[in-house]
Amino acid sequence: MRSPRWPVGLLMIVVAGLSVGGMGSHEPNTPAGYAIAGLLILGGLSLFLSSRFSFYLALFAALVTALSGVLAHAGHPTWAMPVPWWLSVVVGLYLCIRVPLAYFQQPKRSKPLGNVDEEEKSPPAGDV
Repeated sequence: MRSPRWPVGLLMIVVAGLSVGGMGSHEPNTPAGYAIAGLLILGGLSLFLSSRFSFYLALFAALVTALSGVLAHAGHPTWAMPVPWWLSVVVGLYLCIRVPLAYFQQPKRSKPLGNVDEEEKSPPAGDV
């Protein structure tokens, strides 16, 4: 069964690529924007692994993305990606929620059809 983490990792990589491309913004790329995009790519790629470090790296990348949008709104657009500030905040907060959900989601195990519980096997106490 596939891990539920791969869609979130792919989303992080796509968001990083679109943000470096400018995505409708007329602001120039900054070194901080490239660093945040690189962090998103690393966090997205790490979600394809199943280690505890990958969870923390992806969550850190999501937090930095959200905080960069807040910094851009506060008047420091050079510390953010070249996208509208609200987009960084919304995507960052979505990833902050989605990364733990995807990381700790366990696949459901279904019961095989042939097995019967012990309670169903034994006859009721009153029947002889």
